Amino acid sequence: MNTHRRYERKPILARKRRVQPQEVWIGLVQVSQRDRTGPLGDADQAFTNALALARSRTGFRSEVRKALEGLGLELLRLEEAEPMKTRMAKYKLGPELRRLAAEVKANGSPKFDTFHSFDLDDSNRQSHNK
Repeated sequence: MNTHRRYERKPILARKRRVQPQEVWIGLVQVSQRDRTGPLGDADQAFTNALALARSRTGFRSEVRKALEGLGLELLRLEEAEPMKTRMAKYKLGPELRRLAAEVKANGSPKFDTFHSFDLDDSNRQSHNK
């Protein structure tokens, strides 16, 4: 006589994680280049607005970093990163940023506004030109 209870094995169902939809994010980035023959010309660093599709700030940073590396630039700092719709609710954005956001939404490729370049100090520039 079998005294063991028989239990029916039921599959454990994984909880469905709510995946956030991708949306256009915007943030201010500070970048540097390895040498002065890169896209920033004869400058050390630059600031620009970056736009990319992401689900979170971390995802946005990752997408921007990859796109910058493809340009030969290094991401130094990311500030004020937020979904584009949040930024638009707070500020009136110019037509160029709105156009870039539409391109990102249409093709999924990160975009950058104008790079505002600068040198770290004048002595660096003078020693480079000698």
